[in-house]
Amino acid sequence: MPRNFILMFQGKEGSSAYVSHLGNHPRISVPLFEELERHKLRKTFRDADALAPNLPGIVARIFETGSFDPAFLDASAPQPVTTRPAGTDVTGFKWRIWIPPEALIDTLRAHDVMLLNLQRTDFTDLMFSVYTTYVAKQENPVLAEGGGDALQFRLAKAGPEERAAIEAELAALRFTVDPEKLWPLVARRLRGYRKRLEKLRVFAGAGIPIHNISYEEFVADPETSLRGTLAALGLEFHPGVLKTRYKKVLRSDPRDLALNADEIQAMPEFADYREKWDRVNRQIRQVIPA
Repeated sequence: MPRNFILMFQGKEGSSAYVSHLGNHPRISVPLFEELERHKLRKTFRDADALAPNLPGIVARIFETGSFDPAFLDASAPQPVTTRPAGTDVTGFKWRIWIPPEALIDTLRAHDVMLLNLQRTDFTDLMFSVYTTYVAKQENPVLAEGGGDALQFRLAKAGPEERAAIEAELAALRFTVDPEKLWPLVARRLRGYRKRLEKLRVFAGAGIPIHNISYEEFVADPETSLRGTLAALGLEFHPGVLKTRYKKVLRSDPRDLALNADEIQAMPEFADYREKWDRVNRQIRQVIPA
């Protein structure tokens, strides 16, 4: 029997693209995007954290029905009649899993859920990529426009002319990195991976199956990465998964965008954070069976 899945991510790891690829498999239903994320729930509910005790049951219903409706989040609202999408027998979605992992274990076991851990290990590439997203986009019109939409989503919606114009501006994009803005971003990213490591240890200790996905391997060879994930889920390969709504926005090396990349990489903070980043990624790999 194939397994359901939750893809664990932090951001800047290609999670939207990866789930989009998997969702094109005829047996997989991906019924939601980021509706269970804490920041999304806060837009609808005054106290999103008060929903935390209900989330295991909500997740169970998603796996039971292969579907999602916003009414699932409000027990007092009329509940819709939902049906599994025709032909599907696997349900999956991406989620940061912000509730205590212990609260989710029974649900994962009951619905035969495999965790897909999307992991980005190239520290230098990630560092400049994160800076581009969270700092440089505020200073460059091509990155800042769009009402807050991430560029990959804007490009997915854009027509041919708008897409070509955006891509031309991106190709010419250059900026100077401010280290005082960079290092707090790196520290936050490191804290996020350490928190994920602790969650993975809890899940692995409870016998929940986990499959690791390398971001770098996915970017280099999407088909091989997707074949490995489908095999781990107990599914056959289908050529439809090679299609996705999204594509990598910045196709050049992020290091080439920073005018002072060499200066940043010569700083002692860079060496310190890279060592810590490599360590936590090694620890994550030790938790997940090869």
